[in-house]
Formats: sequence, C-alpha cells, structure tokens
Amino acid sequence: MSGGKAAKATIKSLINDLASKDGVVRVMARRQLVANIKRSVAPLIRTPSNENDWVRREATKALSQIGNPESIQALLEALKDKRFEVRWLAAERLIRIGRKAIVPLLAACPSNSFSQA
Repeated sequence: MSGGKAAKATIKSLINDLASKDGVVRVMARRQLVANIKRSVAPLIRTPSNENDWVRREATKALSQIGNPESIQALLEALKDKRFEVRWLAAERLIRIGRKAIVPLLAACPSNSFSQA
C-alpha cells in the first residue's frame, strides 16, 4: 500500500474508532485526527451526516480543536444536529472563530429569521 493510501486508511480507521463504545478509544482517535490536520479535515467535514451519535460528537470536537476555516460549514451543519451536545460544541467553536464565521452563519439562517413580527 502506498503512503497516501495507507494514510487514508489510517484516517478512515480513526474515524471508525470515533464510534467505539470505549471512551478512551474515542479520545485517542480524536487526538490523532487533530494531530493529522492536513489529512483529517476533509473526512471530518463529511461526518455530520454520520448516523452514529458518537462519531458526530467526536468529529465536532475534533473540528472545534482544529479550528480550520474549512470546518465552518461542517460546524454550521452541526448546529442542526439532534444531540444538544453536538450543537453546543459547534456553537462554541463558531463563537471562537469569530468574524470569519459571521458571513457563513448569516447565509445559513432562513431569510425570514431577521424580519420583524
């Protein structure tokens, strides 16, 4: 297996580990994903559509820790998650990102959100 394919397989394996029932396994996988920012951001951005609650939560934590501007859209999607904790983590990170997150956040809001009653 070439280096690129091996790295992709490793990232995929780490993302799969985010679904583990073992919290230590999840934390270790998240830390390794954060440490491999260049290879892990794109796969992490795709995780908000994952059906597993643990994967979405841990991926949101990882994206929050990475703080990459590319993660803004995934964090906006996480604001719609069914789990409160995922929504909270995403909101906290968007606040920390600050101005860079404002335009995408406003664009994601329904057009009637700002109309007066």
